[in-house]
Amino acid sequence: MNMKKRYFSEMILLGVLFLLGSLLIIINVIFAQNNTQVYQIKSYKNSHYRVLLKPNFFYQEQQSKEIYPKNAVSSLNIDFQVKGESNKEVSISFVQKEQQELVATHTNKDGVSKEIWKKTILNKKENASIENKKKWQRNTTQEIDYSTYQQLVKQYEDTYSIKVDAFIKSSFTVTYQITIPGRKPLKLKEKQEILIPLTDEIMEVSKTSSPKVLKKVVIQKNKTNSTILSLITSSVFVLFISIILLLYQNNIKKNKAKKQLNKFLKDYKDLIVSVKNRPDFKDLELLYLDGFMDLIDVAYQNHLNIIYYKDTTQNKHFFYVSTKSFVYTYSVSENEK
Repeated sequence: MNMKKRYFSEMILLGVLFLLGSLLIIINVIFAQNNTQVYQIKSYKNSHYRVLLKPNFFYQEQQSKEIYPKNAVSSLNIDFQVKGESNKEVSISFVQKEQQELVATHTNKDGVSKEIWKKTILNKKENASIENKKKWQRNTTQEIDYSTYQQLVKQYEDTYSIKVDAFIKSSFTVTYQITIPGRKPLKLKEKQEILIPLTDEIMEVSKTSSPKVLKKVVIQKNKTNSTILSLITSSVFVLFISIILLLYQNNIKKNKAKKQLNKFLKDYKDLIVSVKNRPDFKDLELLYLDGFMDLIDVAYQNHLNIIYYKDTTQNKHFFYVSTKSFVYTYSVSENEK
């Protein structure tokens, strides 16, 4: 009976604290409503290329096509662009990096292709900044001497008496830090990459980026009365401790996220490959999915397995499906409700 009374007392205390916290939050909203600033930040990226041809009878220099015979191509100009906008003025510092690499791969008797040679053609880094602007843009143009690189690959093949698959990997990465008053700087990174085959009979360029909106960040900066903020902080802290004690006394251990995780691992055990070390996808862009079933759809559509890694230090589970251009990922924590 005493335990029951104690339980009801704790529930009454919890209710009082909840009402007090709600009341203080309402007061805070009333006082701070006119001082709320919302920053909406969008970022875009885009790339396109122009093909310059050798003098010939069949093609005109001005023609714009996606593919050409490799021996018709003289050079390419690639235009990369990253731009953004904000509804309020911000200050930004940029670090932009341009890279070109000539990569050669060799396919062994088992049909496995591995990188056998790589040569850095361009590696350029540049810093820049803007102050109190609502719009910004970073762009560059890379020139690729296609014929010269074809000859270099041919020289490599003749020297070592082997045949290779070779391509040029051209990339443009912009890392920028946005300064917003009253909060930590916001860091964003945009990377674009274009692959240009050198040994295929047909020169067809592959892109790993699109001109869609990539980021939309909403930030609220509240200038709140210090007394009200202290009261809210204290109330929320006491409320949090009370909830933890009640959850502990009632042995509430298993949450919805963990149940969903266990069911997923059981139902799709034939599709999941568990690894001991967290995979490192250095050159691939990560796409974050909203749920397990999105990841299952990607795996089935691409006929791929799901790579599973558990971070025991954080009780967090990571799932990946790696394609040639992207890595689709979804993560869940055992601590989530």
